[in-house]
Amino acid sequence: MGHLNSYSYRIKRKLAEHLERDPSGLSFLKYALKYCWSKFRRRPLRMPKAGLGMLSADHVNVAVKITGGLGDAVILARVLRQVAAFCPNCRFYVFFPSLQQARWVFGKCDYVEDIQYLELFEYYERELCDCALYLNSFAFFNEAEIDVAKIRRLSPPLLSLLAAARKSRRQWELFIDNHPLLDGAFARQAVAIGWNRHSAVYRQLGLEPGGLALDLPEDDGAFERIRTKFAAYITFNTGFDHMFILSTVTATKCYPQEHWTALIRLLKERFPKLGIIQVGGKNSFPVAGADANFAGKTTLAECAGLLRHSRLHIDIEGGLVHVCASLGTSCAVLFGPTSKRYFAYPQNLNLRDDACGDCWWATERWMEFCPKKLACNECMHRLIPERVLASVAPLLEAIGKEP
Repeated sequence: MGHLNSYSYRIKRKLAEHLERDPSGLSFLKYALKYCWSKFRRRPLRMPKAGLGMLSADHVNVAVKITGGLGDAVILARVLRQVAAFCPNCRFYVFFPSLQQARWVFGKCDYVEDIQYLELFEYYERELCDCALYLNSFAFFNEAEIDVAKIRRLSPPLLSLLAAARKSRRQWELFIDNHPLLDGAFARQAVAIGWNRHSAVYRQLGLEPGGLALDLPEDDGAFERIRTKFAAYITFNTGFDHMFILSTVTATKCYPQEHWTALIRLLKERFPKLGIIQVGGKNSFPVAGADANFAGKTTLAECAGLLRHSRLHIDIEGGLVHVCASLGTSCAVLFGPTSKRYFAYPQNLNLRDDACGDCWWATERWMEFCPKKLACNECMHRLIPERVLASVAPLLEAIGKEP
């Protein structure tokens, strides 16, 4: 691995950057406490359903390490579905930072044998499984932990995936070794050759991109509480992925609170009969004027139920946008630091201000501070509520004209 990925180097960089902005050290202390809480809190670890050391001898057992947030899990669940279809005699064991999110995304996937905490991955990789697959912005295998003889005997198609991943890794070695610090540079190169976030991992495995739909668990409990109040409603989310540890209150990719307040007010004035429902996680800030606020108050399944029936979801680029793509719900997506060309779904309304933005991983702390060292995230502030309203209004007017 490159030196940028070493633990001591990254800590020194974080300390230096925090002290530059806050010489008292309080900013770094806040970051360190958040990081330690996320990484070292006690968790109950489960052994595999088949029993320790009792994985199938008649199948190729593949340990799959998936990193990132909810959106990454959704994107990579589609990829793993395609891998499973291509290699039908394989059983997959998924490891992800959030067991709750992973169980929701992969719980109904019959190609996944078990879902475990990320901390157990290395043990499965070393002691139990026949192959170890890493999925994030890239796809690659641990060459030292492959039982080639068993794979050749039970699942020859997997060998072609190994060959494609090996070839791809040679091409993208610098970016893989320095993930995620060079992800922004990788995204620009990927776009130049016709890839995007949805297709890039497929291409690295030599597979054709599959469909967006996923069979995600849904619960209409929250929807039932509002369905009689509105003939139609839209949803919106003000938060960001809680797995990303920040020292700041919010992230540079977030739409400003004052803009959200103005946008909801404009929407209510223009479409008074349309319900406006807030969804999201616990780090979402409430917005005055919403007809109901379910942020941090629903399960993922209940949130999916609300999104399924929503006529439009307004959000920044993030996990719920990828969930909506899997459910078939249209979105209006507000882009700032993250790349519109790399992340956007063509069926969505994708908005950004052309004067600034696309600085995803331009610096290590792009999610906390503007890489241009501006006092605010100018790319999102310049995307004014009146422009967003003008863009979504035609879609919402069409709803009112439906029989």
